[in-house]
Amino acid sequence: MRFNLELGPNKNVVIDYHRDHTRGAERLLVNGEPVLERSPWDLSTHISITRFRRAEFQAGDPPMLITFEKERPWIAAGLRPHTYRIFVNGELYFEKKGY
Repeated sequence: MRFNLELGPNKNVVIDYHRDHTRGAERLLVNGEPVLERSPWDLSTHISITRFRRAEFQAGDPPMLITFEKERPWIAAGLRPHTYRIFVNGELYFEKKGY
């Protein structure tokens, strides 16, 4: 899964997300700075009992509260598509489902 978003009234916040579903590597960059990184060598990347992973941060001018959310299925999560959401100031801005 890979997506790129430009947020804000002046499109001054760039979000770049990439997840390699075969190895489990995951990276979320905001304006080129890492916000979330998961290594394929970390055991919690492959085994997890939680369905949701969230990251909240502020970015932009004026500052916006941005929430990244990843939802994984309960059963056979490694073999099924995940749902990715971006919320800006509490409102859904982007949603995508895939590997």
